[in-house]
Amino acid sequence: MKAKQSYGLIQLNNGQLIPNLGLGTWTMDDEQATSAVKEAVSVGYRHIDTAWRYNNEVGVGLALKELFDTKQISREEIFITSK
Repeated sequence: MKAKQSYGLIQLNNGQLIPNLGLGTWTMDDEQATSAVKEAVSVGYRHIDTAWRYNNEVGVGLALKELFDTKQISREEIFITSK
């Protein structure tokens, strides 16, 4: 069952639409980020916000790899933003 989208979209300069609601990963360690990203995707999030200064990119990456490998989501269906 796919989650119903109940938030808006923003159109980027290239025409791509991106969800205006995303999961922020600030203050999460790698383990928390892995768990949070997997849970967020399972309930419909398609936008993950991170930054190298958060020091949790490994955790975010592990979650995404598992989600892609198990075909729960494809790379084309999710946005990763970073600063």
